[in-house]
Amino acid sequence: MLKNLLCSLLLVLSLPWIAWTQTKPMQAEFPLQKDSLDTALNEILEAGKINGFMVAIVGGSGPLYAKGFGLADVADSTAYTANTIQPIASVSKTMVGLAIMKAQELGLLDLDDPVSKYLSWNVDNPHHPDVQISIRQLATHTSGIVDSKEYMDKAWVMLPDQDLEGLLVDSPAQTLNAPESMVSIGEFLKAMLTKDGKYYREEGFLEQKPGTRFQYSNMGTTLAAYVVECASGEDFAAFTKKHILDPLGMRSSGWNAEQVDLRAHSRLYLTHELPLPLYTAITYPDGALMTSAQDMSLYLTELVRGFNGKGTLLKPE
Repeated sequence: MLKNLLCSLLLVLSLPWIAWTQTKPMQAEFPLQKDSLDTALNEILEAGKINGFMVAIVGGSGPLYAKGFGLADVADSTAYTANTIQPIASVSKTMVGLAIMKAQELGLLDLDDPVSKYLSWNVDNPHHPDVQISIRQLATHTSGIVDSKEYMDKAWVMLPDQDLEGLLVDSPAQTLNAPESMVSIGEFLKAMLTKDGKYYREEGFLEQKPGTRFQYSNMGTTLAAYVVECASGEDFAAFTKKHILDPLGMRSSGWNAEQVDLRAHSRLYLTHELPLPLYTAITYPDGALMTSAQDMSLYLTELVRGFNGKGTLLKPE
């Protein structure tokens, strides 16, 4: 997903700061720690390997640090700030997990329901056609659904209405398709996962029985998000905005150009000098959330609080 090749980088650090804040007088000591952190991060920037990045640190008490370094756009000398937005690749998958749990809490689905209960078409592992795939298996990457070459070639799409002059459109790392190739999640999944689908391959499924082997899966994550769509009657972007982004005050975050201000988006780079087009994905829940360090601080704080039974998005149970 280009995440290893972008010179625009999100560093999200929760680390031992959570435990540290429980034993140290944060207010008295953190200003000095911030100065030391600023110095260390500026040294990374000055090494010249990256154009710009942002860092967020959170603890159970809330956001502790959020700051940008370097440039969000080299050509325009636009500064990278804590409010600059960028795609965060597969960190997006954590929000799919949270959305599934919210849908269950609302009584819209159950983790152990078969996936096909919510679809207008069936998805079966061809090696085990009599074994139903559950939502829980999608969420834990044990469904047996894996990513095929067609996923890498077809899923990623350039955003429309952008000037492509001087941008690297034909990336050697991953295919970026024209905006007119965009289709709905449901249409794409059906083409990939049903036997009559134009992108279907048996190699898109493990030979092991569903539920018996972990295999990281972008397609499985996207199918889980689509189940939330089918169960709730609204698209995944709208569901997560209503139940996660808005309640947490993540005003700069979203899945598409309609939900975010693209003027705040960092330029993406394949190398230090080669800029890429802005992009999204047909399978956007698996890796295309656009957000800022400031907003991620709010999100990670909620995850820390939720882990301790003090979250606001889900009931403790």
